[in-house]
Amino acid sequence: MHYRFKLTNMKIKILIFLFFLNYGGPIMAQQKNGFQLICHFKNLPNSSKVYLCTQEGDTVVKTISSGDRFVFNGQLRLNGRFHFIKMDTVLSKKSTKAIFIENQIIHIEGAVGEADVLVKGSAAHQQYRQFIEDISKINDKQRQLDFRKSWFASHRESLVAPWFMTLLDRDEMREAYAELSSEVKAGYYGAKVKYLLDHLEAKASPSSDTRLKEGN
Repeated sequence: MHYRFKLTNMKIKILIFLFFLNYGGPIMAQQKNGFQLICHFKNLPNSSKVYLCTQEGDTVVKTISSGDRFVFNGQLRLNGRFHFIKMDTVLSKKSTKAIFIENQIIHIEGAVGEADVLVKGSAAHQQYRQFIEDISKINDKQRQLDFRKSWFASHRESLVAPWFMTLLDRDEMREAYAELSSEVKAGYYGAKVKYLLDHLEAKASPSSDTRLKEGN
C-alpha cells in the first residue's frame, strides 16, 4: 500500500514536470526570438480586450488585461515595424500613437483614451521620436536634407532608418540604403525600401519606358 502511494506520487511529479517542460518551452522560445510587450495603462478595467494592430488595421495579437496591465507576445517575421495599441471600442475608439516594435522585451506605459505612450526598451522607437523632434526644428529644406544624410550615416544599424529613407529621392535613397547593415536590410522597412528602389529603377529603365508608352 505504501509502495503504491509512493509510485502514484512519483507519477504525479513526473507529469507536473513534463507539463511545465512542454508549456514553458514555447514561451521561453517566443520571448527569446520574438517580442514581449509589457503594458500598463491607467484606468483600464480588469478583463478588458486589448489589441496590437498594424497601420493597415490588421490585428496581430489580442489579449485580456489583468487589472490595468496586459502582455503581448509574438514574433515579427521581418523585424522592426510600427504598430498601434487599441482598446475595446466600449472603452475608447482612439488608438495609441505609432510604436516601433522590435523582437525584444519592450515596456509601454499609457492611459485609456490617450494617444501618447511612454516606450522603454526599443532603441529604434527612441531614435524615431528623436528624429521627428530634431527635424521639425529645421525650416530650411537644404539643412533638412543635410540633417537626414548625416542621420542615416550615423544610424546604419537602426531598424527605423529605412522608414525615413522614403523622404529622399531615388538616387539619395539608393545611396543611403547601400550603407545599411545586412540586418537592417533584412528588416520590414529595409525590405520595403528595396522593393521601392527596384520598382523606381524598373520604371526609369528604357525598356520600361517603352512598355509604358506601348501600353498607352
